[in-house]
Amino acid sequence: MTRQVILEKALELFTEKGYDAASMDDIATAVGIRKASLYAHFEGKERIFLEIYHGILEEYTRVIDALTAPSAEGAIEALERIFMEYL
Repeated sequence: MTRQVILEKALELFTEKGYDAASMDDIATAVGIRKASLYAHFEGKERIFLEIYHGILEEYTRVIDALTAPSAEGAIEALERIFMEYL
């Protein structure tokens, strides 16, 4: 649970402040844990960022796979469905 909260709060901080400006102290404070505890979960800010990035990439891949799965509909209908689900 704490690991997921760290990733969520870090993503918020990276979005708000940018990667360089968001510090491990900022992340620990946002999560409500000590900085040392943060390092018990992740070896550093880069590792947190990479976990976030890979999670987003995996979700994007799942969405694209679902949107482009073969179906009985025609090409126009498939493109309309993909467009509408993307929005």
